[in-house]
Parts: sequence; structure tokens; C-alpha cells
Amino acid sequence: MNSDNRQFHTLPHNLIQRLAWLEQRITDLAQENAQLRQQLLTGDAAHYQALINSMQEGLILQDRQGIILEANPSAARILGLELSELKNRSLSDFPWQVIEENGQSISAAHFPVQRALREGKPNSDTVLGFIRANQPILWLSINAQPLFYPNAKRPYAAFASFSDITVRKQMQLSLQQSEERFELAVRGSNDGLWDFNFKTGEIYFSPRWKQMLGFTDNELPNQHQTWLERIHPEEYNKVLATREAYLKRAIPNYEFVYRLRHREGHYLPILTRGIAVWDAAGMPCRMIGTHTDLSVLQEAQQELQQVRNVVLSREQQIQAMLDIAPDSIVVINDRGIIEGVNAATELLFGYSEQELMGKNVSLLMEQADAQYHDHYIARYVKTGKRQMNNQSRELSGRRCDGSRVPVLLSIGEFEVNGKKKFAAFINNISRQKQTEYELQQARDVAEAANQSKSRFLATMSHEVRTPLNGILGMAELLSEMPLTEVQRQYIDNIRISGHSLLAIINDVLDFSRLESNRLTLHNEEFKLKQLLENIAQVFRPLIEAKNLVFMTHFDFESDYTVQGDPQRLQQILNNLLNNALKFTYQGHIEFNVYLQVIETDHLQVLFEVKDTGIGIDEKSQAHLFQPFTQVDDSPSRRFGGSGLGLAICKRLVAIFEGKIGVESALMQGSRFWFSIPMSGRMVMRQKKVELSPVTEKKNLRFKTNVRILVAEDNLINQIFIQESLQRLGATVTVAETGIEALKMVKENTYDVILMDCHMPEMDGFTTVIKIREWEQAEQRQLIPIIALTANAMSGERERCLNIGMNDYLTKPVPRELLLRTLQHWLPDCSLIEEVSALTPPEEMAHKLGLTLNVNSGTKALPILDYSVLSQLREEIKINGVNRLIDLYLNELPNYFKQIEAAITSNNAEALYLAAHKFKGASKNLGVISVISRCEQLEQWARAGDLSPVPELFQLLLDSTDSVRETLLAEKTIT
Repeated sequence: MNSDNRQFHTLPHNLIQRLAWLEQRITDLAQENAQLRQQLLTGDAAHYQALINSMQEGLILQDRQGIILEANPSAARILGLELSELKNRSLSDFPWQVIEENGQSISAAHFPVQRALREGKPNSDTVLGFIRANQPILWLSINAQPLFYPNAKRPYAAFASFSDITVRKQMQLSLQQSEERFELAVRGSNDGLWDFNFKTGEIYFSPRWKQMLGFTDNELPNQHQTWLERIHPEEYNKVLATREAYLKRAIPNYEFVYRLRHREGHYLPILTRGIAVWDAAGMPCRMIGTHTDLSVLQEAQQELQQVRNVVLSREQQIQAMLDIAPDSIVVINDRGIIEGVNAATELLFGYSEQELMGKNVSLLMEQADAQYHDHYIARYVKTGKRQMNNQSRELSGRRCDGSRVPVLLSIGEFEVNGKKKFAAFINNISRQKQTEYELQQARDVAEAANQSKSRFLATMSHEVRTPLNGILGMAELLSEMPLTEVQRQYIDNIRISGHSLLAIINDVLDFSRLESNRLTLHNEEFKLKQLLENIAQVFRPLIEAKNLVFMTHFDFESDYTVQGDPQRLQQILNNLLNNALKFTYQGHIEFNVYLQVIETDHLQVLFEVKDTGIGIDEKSQAHLFQPFTQVDDSPSRRFGGSGLGLAICKRLVAIFEGKIGVESALMQGSRFWFSIPMSGRMVMRQKKVELSPVTEKKNLRFKTNVRILVAEDNLINQIFIQESLQRLGATVTVAETGIEALKMVKENTYDVILMDCHMPEMDGFTTVIKIREWEQAEQRQLIPIIALTANAMSGERERCLNIGMNDYLTKPVPRELLLRTLQHWLPDCSLIEEVSALTPPEEMAHKLGLTLNVNSGTKALPILDYSVLSQLREEIKINGVNRLIDLYLNELPNYFKQIEAAITSNNAEALYLAAHKFKGASKNLGVISVISRCEQLEQWARAGDLSPVPELFQLLLDSTDSVRETLLAEKTIT
């Protein structure tokens, strides 16, 4: 019995005492049990604490607010902190950044412990990275477990255990990199990869493995049977036996060649290599290897063999070529001794091979060249420096009979058994020298011919322009006189023919300059929009005179100051607009310019001329820009010209570094365009000031007296220039030779000199030089001298300016250009418009040696030029002509009212405009009688004398009925 039982038997017999004892005993037992429980708990806690402290994993206990209540030493060690730093703090209090495996940052609310507290569920194997300052990333694997009070639904705290997996992550990264390197290596080798896992039964064939056999990755399953069924039947057992022997370690290496069936049915030779991994029991776990397609290698080997065969064949061919080479080949050693020659050497120098072997190569050279060769060999032996290797040199060879032969010597160096050798390649250049001599003679002849051509063109330029100047000048003077309609038509024909001839001459001269690359662009500043508007102003009346609509569009509001050659740019545009005017009979002509600013001062400008004319078929467009070519080049062609205009345009655009083109179809109009780069800057917009061109003011005079000396030997040119200048109120003196001009300059005072460059006794060039020398010696102010020359050849302008002339005009000189040039050099003698009497017709006729019928203006005139109506019927058909007649007859009362109002108000300018407008409308239908009367009204209006006008107007009115009847009669023709 135990002590308790013994005590129980010794209880007093008295019941009360017994009960009291029992109560006391129960109390004692309860105290003993409590003490025992406390001892047990204290022992367990110490035991568990010792266990936690000894764990390698980190443990932390956090309350619902994230405060760390408890942590073990491993937790502090892993996190790199002191244990005291962890307790009573939150993980978010520390200066680290927490990231997931994908590199994304996470907040403290998504830490595993916080999630366990929030969701009431454990989470495990969460991998997080802790980024600390100046330390590598710390990777942790974390498990979190929530803690609950009995019957509680929400946890009051949570445990987190974590381990440091940084090393494992680094190993995974290294493994990944190794796998990537392996994959790249496999891809780079163009091999296929296979992988057998004997434990899991998994098999992998790479996309390249399948591609070798003609399949895509998805077309072949990754199965063992895929491989087995493609093995060649003859090699099936051998392949499996070889693999089995390797897996049993009976053979050291798994590497052999066998055949696999391609998708197309043929078999490919495959080199397979593999390596296996065995477990501790010696059983194979995994085997991985590669497939190499040997068919490509075999093809490469075959190609290599073919190349070798070709090389061998070529070597044989080269050897044969050397044997039959036409050039001499001499092999010498480093002392200049001949060791070998070919047959060509024997033929060239006349020695046999036996006579040359062992001799110095200087035997084949002239003495001077032989000495040079000996010195060269000596220097080379001494210094080892080559001076002539792989270079050619002409020298004089010496034959066995002592005769000389020009040769070209080239030397190459090579080694045979470590000894230096030289190969001298000697080419007989006798024929080449003869050819060079003949070519030089041919060049001399061609140069002489080219100079003769230039002199001929210069002479023709002068000889043709000089009479043209007289023709056009006299025609211009005559056009300002009262003339009959027939006379005016003759004058107009003279002017038109003269200008056409001048245009052809200019085209020929320009093309000659372009052909010889002697045409250069001048580089000067000019305002682009102003130039374009001037061109449009010139063409507008010409286009509208044909009843065409003229539309212009310049795609920029502000003007631009650009660098370039305005004359050549205007030449291109004039040519394109002239072509549009020539080939368009109805509709409209467009002149458009588009500007694109590439950089601050770099522009790209597109010029465009569009018309509704006859168009050009595709075949003709192919040679449109070729010289001396026209769309209609038959002998009966309707349109004149030299056929050089567009060829010149193309060459000029090329010099501008631009492009030119055409878009057209037969009877559908044409679009010619060219685009050129230009440098320039925008001009600030200013208030526009309207200026009237010089040509619009017919009665101009110098504001002050101007003295002009004209040095000109041609009588017709003298009359034209003198009459033109005298009409301006200038005092004109004429000198027929340079000697006379020099004398007059010394004896008189002149404001300007117009100097012909080619005169008898003393030409203009010499005259100007002597004038400038005299002015310098006498300390006189330099007189402006303007060259007048019919020579438009390249270099003439520069020659004139270089000897001291101030400006340069080419005959025939347009009146407008002459006046503009005089205004430039006589700024103090500006031109003003003034009503002045014209030279009387009789006086002008006397000067020209003509007989003029001054009363011819009142004679009866024919009413219609029927050829005009015939031409119109061909171009716009009968209905079109009938509409024109109706419009004309309906407008007759308005034309008469305007003329009558001008006469009543005695307004010469209004009369001129009204008559000019009536004349233009009448020209469209060829109403000769009205055209003639209107021109007479224009002349008297320009002269400012309206006294004969009422009588002329009455004659015009009297002809109305006959005009109306005649036109109506023409209208009825069908």
C-alpha cells in the first residue's frame, strides 16, 4: 500500500474529524497537483525553447498587427540582424525591398504571415527576395501558420518559418544559364536534340530533330515509337543493340552513324552522339544526345571535292597558259641570274632558252636600264627592301640583234624551298605605243575640229544675230506706225519668224554649251515668287489671246529669297509654258509651284505646267527629252522648233541637281514637272507695291537729258538703236569704228556707251581697254559701258566684263531689256511716261528706204480671213464656231459703247484699252476689217492724238452690218 492508503486507514473514527481531514487532504492534493503541473509546464517550455533555438530554420511569432512577439536566433542570423532588433518590430520597419521571383515588388500586406492572419489559412513554400543595401539578394522560402484560441474564428497570431535558399537559387540560375548555353550551342551547331528519361518514360525530340526529317514540331509526337519506326530496317537491330550495350556499360561511348527515314521517303545519314546517367544501383536514369545530319556534310565534301577538281583543272590550265603565254616570263634568283624562260621570251628577244639560262637578266636590257637593275638587285640583297615588287615600269628591251623594243616590266616575288625568286613579266608594248601615237594625233585633230566648231558657232552666232537685230528692230519700229492690215500682218510675220529663228539659234548654242560641259549656272540671290509672277504676267496675254484659261497656283504666301540662276530657271519654265501654249487649242493651262521646307535654309521646289492640249502618246514620251526629237518629226509636221527645248530643259534640271518628267495621254492633255533643291530664306511679308513694267508704258522719256554714244558698224542696227533711244529723249551719237568711238570719248562727255564688240579697224574689246586706260590716266570718272554683241557663245560675257565693261547684252536686244539696263546704269536719269509725238511715218519710211501710203487706212478692207474660220472648224468643230460667232455678235454693242465713251471723254488710255479688247475678240474669228480699224485706234491713242479718231470710229461703225451679215452667213454652213 502506498502512503495515502496508509494515512486513510489511520483516519480518526469520529465522522466530523474524518470529514475535516478529508477536506484538508483534498486541498493539499490540489496544491500538489498545481505545483506538479507547473513543474511539468516549466520543464516542457524550456525543452521546447531549447528545441526552437537549435533549429536551422528561422521562426517568428507575429500578432495581428504584424508585431514580432518571438523569434529564434536563426531568424536573426538569416535576416542579418540581432535578435533584440527583431522583437517588438514589424518586418516592414526594416530598410529592405521585398520582391517575388518574377522581380515584382510586394507590400507588407502581402507577406505570408499577414496573408495567414487575414485569410485564416496556412500558406507554404512562398519564395521572396529581400534586397538590402550593398548586399546580394536574400532569397527565403517561407511557411506561415495561423494560431486560434479555442472556438475562435479569427487567429490571434501566426507562426512563420523560413529558410535561406539563396544558394539554391544561384544554383538554379547557373543551371538555367547552362541549359540556355547548351540550347544555344545545339542551335548553333544545327543539330537535333533527343532526351530519354527511363524513370518516367518521358521522351523529347527538339524541333530541329524533327525538321531534319521534314516535319514541324507539332507533326511528330514525342514518343519512343516515333524514333523506332523511322530507323532503316537493315540497321534496326544494330542500333538497338548498340544502345543496349552502352546502357550496360559494355562500350565506353555512344556514337555511331545510322539512317533515319525522311518524310519524303528517302533515308538520311545521321551521326548520333549521347551520354547516359546511372543511379546508385547502376540502372540508367536518363540519356540525352544529338543528331547531326551528315547529308549536308557529305554534300559539302562533294562540293569541296568538286572545288578541288576545279582548282586542279585550273592549275593545269594555268600551266598550259604559261606555256603558251604571249608575254615573256623570265624567272631569276636574288642575284639576277636567269633560271627559266618561256617560249614567248625566245620569240621576243631572239635568244634560245639555252643561251639565256645562267645569264644575268641585264642581257635583255639597254645599258641604262641594266645599270638600274644591277643597283636594284644590290640594294635588295643588302637591305631586303623591295622597291618594284608588283609594280610596272616601262623600259627599252634589247634583242639579240641589238635592236630595241619598248616593253612593260612587272616583277613578282615568290619562294621555292626557302629561296627567293623573282618572276619578270615582260609585255611587248610596241603596238600600244603606236596606238598611243595615233590616238594622240586623233586627239589633236579632234581638238582642232572642236576649236573650229567653236569658232564656227561663234561666227554664226555673230553673223546671224547681227542681221536679226536689224530685222527685229526695224519690225518693232514699223509696228508702231499706222499700217494697213496686210502690212501689219507682214510685220507680225517678220517678228514671229525672227523670234522663232532667234529661239532656234539660242537652243543650238545652249545645247552646244551643254554638250561640251561649258554651260555653268550663275549663283545669285533672287525672289522666287516675284520671278514666277513675272513669268505668269508675260504668258497671260498670250494664253488668253487663244481664248484659253490661264490658272496659276504658287503654294506659298510669303516670298522666298533663294540662291540660284534665275535666267536658267526662267528658260526652263518658258520652254514648258511655250510648249503648253503651242499644243493647246481649248480648255486651260495651269502653272503651279509647290514648295517644301526641308530644313531652315533648304527648300525642295516642284514646278508644274499642265494643259488640256493634244497630249502625247506613250511611245513618243520615251524619246521626248532626247535632242533633235519632236513628237511629230514628219516632213509635213505642223509645229516648228529645233527639237532641242526639252533636251535642254533636262540637261539644265540635271545641273540644278533635280529631276524632270512628263505625264500625258493622247488627246488628254499633258503634265510636265521638274523638282529642284534650292537654298533660301523666307522674306517677311510687306505691303505690296504695284509696279508697271517698262513695256506697258509706251511713251517713255528720260527725265533729264541723257547723252549716249553708240559704237556700231551695222547701218540697220544704228537706225534701230538710234531711233529707240531718241524716242526716249536721249541725245545719241553714232561711231562706226572703235577708233571713232575712242576719239569721241576723249572729245565729248557721255552718260553711257553702247559698244559693239566686233567692228572694223579696232574692235570693241580693244576700244574699251584704251578707254579705261585713258580714264585712269586722266583720272576721269568711269563711263558705264554696255556690250552689244551678236556672239552668244560661252565665255563672251566673262570676256566683256573682265576687260572693264559694266554689262552685257546679246543681239537682238529686246526693247524692254535695253530700257531696263539703261535704267540700271543711269539711276539719276529715270524714265517717265510722257505724251510725245511719234516719229512721223514718212520720216521713218525715208530712213528705212520704204514708200508708205499714208491714206491706206481709209481704203476698203476685206471683212474676214476665211482661213481662220477653217482652222477653227478643224479644231473646235462647226458647233463651236457657231457659238463663238453668237458670242461675238452679242458683244458688239458693248465694244462700241466702250470706244464711244472713251472718245467722248477724250481719254486716250481708255480708248486704247477698249480698242485693244475689241481687236483681241475679232482676231479669234479673223474679222480683218475690225482688226485693222482697232489697230489704227490703238496707234492714235498711244500717240495721244485723238483728232482722227471720230472718223475712224465712224468707219468702224459703218462696217458693222457687213461684218454681221458675213458672220451669220458663215454660221449657216454645216
